[in-house]
Amino acid sequence: MKSFAECVIANFLFQMGIPYQYEATYQPIQRSVSHRAYKPDFYLPDHGIYIEHFGVDRDGNTAPYVDRKEYQDGMQWKRSVHKEQQTHLIETFHFEQQERQLVECLASRLTAAGVEFDPLPPEAILETLREFGAVSAFAAVLSDLLTLHKASFLTTPELESKIQAASHPEQMRCALELLRPITESYEALLGDDLIDFDDMIGKSLEYVESGKYHGNWRFVLVDEFQDISLPRAKLVRAIRNQQPDGSLFCVGDDWQSIYRFAGSDIELTSSFEQFFGATKTTALDKTFRFNSSINAVASRFVMANPKQLRKSITSHTTVDTAAVSLLATSDNSSISIPKVLDRISQTAKVGSSVYLLARFKFDLPDKNELAVLQRKYQNLTLKTDSIHASKGKEADFVIVLGMGADSTGIRPPIP
Repeated sequence: MKSFAECVIANFLFQMGIPYQYEATYQPIQRSVSHRAYKPDFYLPDHGIYIEHFGVDRDGNTAPYVDRKEYQDGMQWKRSVHKEQQTHLIETFHFEQQERQLVECLASRLTAAGVEFDPLPPEAILETLREFGAVSAFAAVLSDLLTLHKASFLTTPELESKIQAASHPEQMRCALELLRPITESYEALLGDDLIDFDDMIGKSLEYVESGKYHGNWRFVLVDEFQDISLPRAKLVRAIRNQQPDGSLFCVGDDWQSIYRFAGSDIELTSSFEQFFGATKTTALDKTFRFNSSINAVASRFVMANPKQLRKSITSHTTVDTAAVSLLATSDNSSISIPKVLDRISQTAKVGSSVYLLARFKFDLPDKNELAVLQRKYQNLTLKTDSIHASKGKEADFVIVLGMGADSTGIRPPIP
């Protein structure tokens, strides 16, 4: 699903035993100059009913980054299609999800349309989830959560402080409650004789702080410091503090911190002196990675985050032309990517490399789509990758996809 609300709808239909098709092409095919082939969010084949979820509030407003008029025009066009073709459309709205009434409203509208519910028993739901790998996928999520929980090595007061500071504290409490029996079983499995990697950090910190271990290192060097977690930082500090004249030298850049999902804490860099004490800072403020035009745009973007350190970066290569372009479009990637590649191919040198990047793999062209694009743009070398995996790599041109998202990271529905 492309949004959280659509996932809620799909889950409800599944639990109620209502077969559905997601984004199936409307028949007969409907399109216009400003709208591609129409694909309603959901189609219920047993009832001939369509469901559209519209991303608007009670006043019809869209998210700030979505063109309100264009989106509302799309809504009206969809309604007119169903009216002309005399097909049954049920609508749901973003404000219903915000007010936690989405499922209740959808159930009421389906019942009014004559749809009877046949709820699946829990055993059937579990077996179905197991069949298409959802249980294994969820186990992987719990495994990551277990690792993060252990790696944080938080005391009870520290954990409570984290919960209170979370944007959704209730959700965090529920996650930890769900994790508790797994944590207990895992610790019981390890027993007294086994430790895992996170125990290595935690127990090392415990030994150093309690005096069970005393090191002789006067000089401690940490590279890529921006990716350090709180327990590791505590361990580094404890080792440094064991020597009266101990010295700590760290190299890091808070603008390059990408391992928050693995427990890294950017505030350890931005508040370095508060954590480690008196500090001498040497700025490495010249970059050889990109030109001045990209630097200006990237710096402005990064510094919009108040938690990032304020910096003035200079580039080795200075240019006086724009090097960053933004294509605002409601088209899907199969249409928007060629638009960008057309422009690049007109000016690029033969053999120029082009990286297509996205946060999520589903935003990238698949193997077959990439092959089609490569045949069309033979003067370019096309590659795809996730933004995370591309760190440190280079290309002559970079296309970043899937940029439309709200504060939760969920992309809005596209009209």
